[in-house]
Amino acid sequence: MEDIVYELDKLDGHAFEVAMVEVFRRLGYATERGKVTNDEGRDIIIWQGSEKIVVECKHHRDTIGRPQVQKLHSATMTYPGATGGIVVATSSFSDGAQQYVAEINAKSGIQIQLWDYAKLVQEAQRVGVYLVKTHQGTHLFFQAPFRNEQEVLTELS
Repeated sequence: MEDIVYELDKLDGHAFEVAMVEVFRRLGYATERGKVTNDEGRDIIIWQGSEKIVVECKHHRDTIGRPQVQKLHSATMTYPGATGGIVVATSSFSDGAQQYVAEINAKSGIQIQLWDYAKLVQEAQRVGVYLVKTHQGTHLFFQAPFRNEQEVLTELS
């Protein structure tokens, strides 16, 4: 599978959802996009075996708070056969959002996951999808200092 690079600063919310469909597809999930408008908090539905997960995509710079997570939880609870939910974000989650997820995961059969920018980048890179974002300081490629042939041979010996 060929590597793909998405420049997040150049994507709108819908294009970000398309990128997330690609990530989940490469992670081995069957995928289905929700409605473009009025999606009821269900941007993507993914499934693998008996696992059916509702995904909410948040392409924001601001911290994602508890209300957005509650919306996903509600969307997951009302989706037939859903076993879990994931909020994928290009930012981070507030303490309130994280505490809410810990509480509902402790007492609910439906488990919610929060994928902040770091987790999202990690999961995407595992399957050859690279997400770059200027304001986060993401560096897709690292540069090694130039070495002449003699320095390389010396280091190898």
